[in-house]
Amino acid sequence: MDVMSEAILNKIEENYKATNTLSDDDYEMLYYTFGDMAGNALALLETSTIHKIETLPPSSYGLYKIESGSRKVYYVSRKCHICQCKFFKFKVKRDRAKQTCKHNVFCRMALILGEVGSPITIKLEDLAGYLNDIFSTTETLPVRRP
Repeated sequence: MDVMSEAILNKIEENYKATNTLSDDDYEMLYYTFGDMAGNALALLETSTIHKIETLPPSSYGLYKIESGSRKVYYVSRKCHICQCKFFKFKVKRDRAKQTCKHNVFCRMALILGEVGSPITIKLEDLAGYLNDIFSTTETLPVRRP
C-alpha cells in the first residue's frame, strides 16, 4: 500500500475515533483512493469475519485471518500489506496493476471500526506455515510479458 493510501486510512481512523462514525467525507476518501475495491471491502464488513492471530510465545507479525461469507479463508499480514488471495497474487504482485486487495482494505477498516473478533492463538512454529504460504505463493509467480 502506498504512502498516500496509508495516510488517508490514518485520517479516516482519526476521524472515526473523534466521532465514532464514518462521515460522507470518509467514504469519499475511501472511494477516491481505492475505487470499487472500497465498496467490496466495506461489503466484507457485512459478510466476513476477521480475527487477529496471536502466537505463543508472542510475536509481532500482524497476521489476521479473514473468513468470507462463502467460507473461504485468507491470511493477511497487516504490517507487510500482503494477502493470500488470487487478486493480490496476480494484480498486485505480478502485474503491479493495483496497490492492494479488498482483504487488506477490509482488514484496515475492521481495525478502525473495532470489528475484529476475538484473537486466535497458535504456536509460533505454526505461524511459519502461514507466512511461508503467503510469501512463497506471492513471490514465485511468473512475470506477465507485454
